[in-house]
Amino acid sequence: MTHKLDIDEPDEIISAAGRVTAAAGAVTGRATSTIAGLTPLGTARCDLDNALLGVLHWVKTSCTAAATSDSRDSTAAQRFIVQAAHAITTADDHGRAAVRRVRDQA
Repeated sequence: MTHKLDIDEPDEIISAAGRVTAAAGAVTGRATSTIAGLTPLGTARCDLDNALLGVLHWVKTSCTAAATSDSRDSTAAQRFIVQAAHAITTADDHGRAAVRRVRDQA
């Protein structure tokens, strides 16, 4: 699906960020489901089988951590974008020349 990127209004910026975050979440869900489905056939019969099970566990753990980290990062980015868009709207509404963070106003 293709979306035209229209970000000249804060609501449009928030909407675009929401679409990106939703897409990241969907990919994370599919990735973690696929990773969870990686299971060996049968049981370990020798030392090599046991070693390969250890490698499989490492691969699953590493890939799941990477996928969930990406999802958390995109969610954090969306929160920041929403806050920035609201700050821009507030600045526009009040005719201010600059947008400042709360901690910068002290």
